[in-house]
Amino acid sequence: MKKVIRLTESDLEKIVKKVLKEQSVIGAPNYGVIDWKSYNKPSPQQKVTNKKNVKITSVKDKKNYEIFIDCIKNSPKKQILKTKSGNLIILIDGYHFYNNGRVKKPDNEMANYFCYEDGVKIKNDSGKTTYLKTGVKTYHKETSKFSGGLEGFLRKSFPNVAEIFDTKPLTSEDFTEPQKEVVHNVIQNAINQRKQSRKQGCTEYIDYDEEIDQQLNKNGGATTAEMLLGSGFSNKFRVATLLGRFCYSLQSNGSYLVNDDYDFHKWASFTVKPKEVEGMSYPQKIGYIMDKTGLSPYGAIRHLGYLEHPDNAPAATKTKITLNIDPGYYVKQNKSLGNELGKLNNQDNTTIV
Repeated sequence: MKKVIRLTESDLEKIVKKVLKEQSVIGAPNYGVIDWKSYNKPSPQQKVTNKKNVKITSVKDKKNYEIFIDCIKNSPKKQILKTKSGNLIILIDGYHFYNNGRVKKPDNEMANYFCYEDGVKIKNDSGKTTYLKTGVKTYHKETSKFSGGLEGFLRKSFPNVAEIFDTKPLTSEDFTEPQKEVVHNVIQNAINQRKQSRKQGCTEYIDYDEEIDQQLNKNGGATTAEMLLGSGFSNKFRVATLLGRFCYSLQSNGSYLVNDDYDFHKWASFTVKPKEVEGMSYPQKIGYIMDKTGLSPYGAIRHLGYLEHPDNAPAATKTKITLNIDPGYYVKQNKSLGNELGKLNNQDNTTIV
C-alpha cells in the first residue's frame, strides 16, 4: 500500500528550526529564508535598458544558460540578455524567460512556462494558458520541472527529497536532462578513472567527485547543512543521494541501461528498530530517532529511510529506478553548447539589462 505522509505547517517549522540550530554557520537570523511572495517577481535590475553589449565568458554564465529547458535555450528566435547582477534571461518575441520556470509576458504579467509541441505553453497565476512557438520540437506531449504542480516540481528538481517522502518507481521521464548528464558522467568516470568495464559495471561515490565521496561515505552521512545546500544547488548531489552507487550495462543500441533498487544502507552505530517507531507520526519518528541517536534532522530522515526501505529487504519488494542514458546525446549537446557560447563571444550579441 502506498504510504501518504502529511506534515503540518507547525511540524515543518519545528524541523527547520532544528536544522538552523544544528550548524552555527547557517544559524544567523533570516539565513536562507525565502520570501515566496517576491521570489517570482523580476527585480528592478531586470528592466530592459540600452546598455552596451557584453560577452559571456565565465563558467557561471555557462551554468546559468544550461539551467534553461531545451525548448527555450535551443530556440533559433532567442536573444540572450544579462542582468546587472549576472543572471541570464532569454528573450523570445517579447517574452522574457527566466531560468526558474517563470516568464514575463509582453504585457508584464508573470506566468509559468513549460515545453509543449514545438514551443512553450504559458500558464498565468489564475490558470489561463497561452501558447508560443519557439521552433524546438518537444517529443513528449509536455515537459517541465514545473508540470504536475508541487509534486511535479519536486519530482523533477529534487527527486532525492521527493522519493524519501513519497516512494514510487522512477524512469527516465522522472529525471531532467542535467540529471541524466550527471549519470552519464559518473559512468564515464567509473570507466576511465577506475577501469570499470564499458559493457557492464557499478559506480562508487568517488565517481561523482571527491567531495561527495567524503560527504556520503562517512558514518552518519551528509550533515543537514550539506543536504540543504547540495539539494538546493547541485544536480550531482541530488543524483548521488538518490541513486547512490548504481550499476549500468551497455545495450545493443549504444545506450546505457541503469537499474537501481531504491534502498538505504544501515549505519552501523545507529540502532533504532522499526518496531520502536510503529504508530508514530512522521515528525514523531524523526524526533524519536534524533533523541535516541543524536543524529541531525537529515541524518534522522535518512535513518528512517533505512527502516522503511532497507537494503537487505527481498529484491522483489524494492522500489525500482530504471533509466536509459545515450552517451552520443551528451557529446552532441556539449559540442552544440560550446559552439553557441563561441558565437556569443564572437558576435558580441549579449545585451546587458
